[in-house]
Amino acid sequence: MKKTIFLLCLLFLFATCASSHAQGIQVYKIGDTGPAGGIVFYDKGDNADGWQYLEAAPPDFEFEANWNSANDMVKLLHINGFTGWRLPNRDELSFMYLNLKQKGLGGFGNDTYWSSTEERSLFTFTMYHNFGNGFVLGADRLGRGLVPYKVRAVRAF
Repeated sequence: MKKTIFLLCLLFLFATCASSHAQGIQVYKIGDTGPAGGIVFYDKGDNADGWQYLEAAPPDFEFEANWNSANDMVKLLHINGFTGWRLPNRDELSFMYLNLKQKGLGGFGNDTYWSSTEERSLFTFTMYHNFGNGFVLGADRLGRGLVPYKVRAVRAF
């Protein structure tokens, strides 16, 4: 019985992969160059909601800004004909750190990067990720308006 289930699973995987390739669907791996020339850092496993992969902008498009400006600036990016860029959320930055920075991919330095995530409690904090030590911390309203950190835009495809 186990052997039959195993064979059925293998057959399903083969059929799925063959179908994807037959339809001309590009398959990406973490670290591959994405359609916009960035680096693929996340694969959610299927194309539900119209996207499967996340791509970090190429290193040449990394910039430094305060959080208030960064949100507007990433929306204006046109990289290799692609739009739809945005600030990564806290979890996406963590995937960039683990899947790219920690493996020497993507041209990341030991810098601090803004995320789009805001934590609301008594005060509102905007989360950022230090790629030098891996810590995720938050900046208050004053800090996010004054402190320039690095920005690496992302897009789903």
